[in-house]
Amino acid sequence: MPIFHNQLIEPQPSDPFGENRAFKHRRRRTLLGAKIEFATDSDALAALADEAFAGLPAQRLAGAPALSIAMQLQPGAAEPRSNAPASPVLQSAGGMLIGSLGGFGFAVLSPASRCALLSVNRAFLEHPYHLRYELMEFAVYTLAARARSLVPLHGGCIGKQGRGVLLLGDSGTGKSTLAMLSLYQGFDFLAEDAVFVEPRTLRATGISNFLHVRHEATRWLTPSQRRQVKAAPRIERRSGVRKYEMDLRQAPFRLAQTPLKISALVFLSTRFARGPALIPLSREAALKRLRHEQAYAAALPAWQPFERKLKNLPVLELRRGEHPLESLAALESLLA
Repeated sequence: MPIFHNQLIEPQPSDPFGENRAFKHRRRRTLLGAKIEFATDSDALAALADEAFAGLPAQRLAGAPALSIAMQLQPGAAEPRSNAPASPVLQSAGGMLIGSLGGFGFAVLSPASRCALLSVNRAFLEHPYHLRYELMEFAVYTLAARARSLVPLHGGCIGKQGRGVLLLGDSGTGKSTLAMLSLYQGFDFLAEDAVFVEPRTLRATGISNFLHVRHEATRWLTPSQRRQVKAAPRIERRSGVRKYEMDLRQAPFRLAQTPLKISALVFLSTRFARGPALIPLSREAALKRLRHEQAYAAALPAWQPFERKLKNLPVLELRRGEHPLESLAALESLLA
């Protein structure tokens, strides 16, 4: 153990922090244009990392940085906990970024060193959705975005033939429904919830592992499609909303194999039109709305070059028609 003040001098272990240990499991993945190695001694954490990130398109971008994420179970028996983990608390200190879920675990990220440590209480294994989403994906998204200077956007992206439409809007505007229908209509699917854009090229990447669908959204599907969605397991959001979690790698869907070049930005609206209507937005109104909805991204250094490149793109608001397939057809016209 390390020697502290007034501690009796006695033989010390050579590696008290485990800096040189050989991990039992190492997984190497190309995600968000970065080469990421996951290292752990835990069979359960290795399996969960595979569940989250195995079998995905590589989504390569030029000059892939190497990142490392170490994952460990905290020593000792699991502390009995009946409820879901507390909401993440985000902090920073000395260039480190920290996400803590109370006694369930925490993640410490060092973007400058391109590495992260995830420390997990064994009780957290009973909540694999939260563990995967709020610690593992948090570490991957944050490290990759910082290392590559990507713009992280809360939104979706679908496309065809290498071109993509960025779908933006608050919860309830229909991003998940359009994303679900796009999978059954032969679109290339990039992401539904988190999109990462290279600011100078406007090439977008994402992790297309799962799609989360409300039960009521399945009414737009055919009977066979509806059965496929309802066969998926269900997760519960912190809001209490339950959704089907579709694993997009286990179904005959078209996942975007390469980053998509953004050709238009579309804000989804809850307003209805007689038919789906794409309403052009003024540049000033669009940027004001974008900065408001993407406040975290707008505060990052990559935002200014990203915003300058947007001057060359159409920005529109999509108002709903009677059926979301009509909206999807309107989006397809932007990709033609």
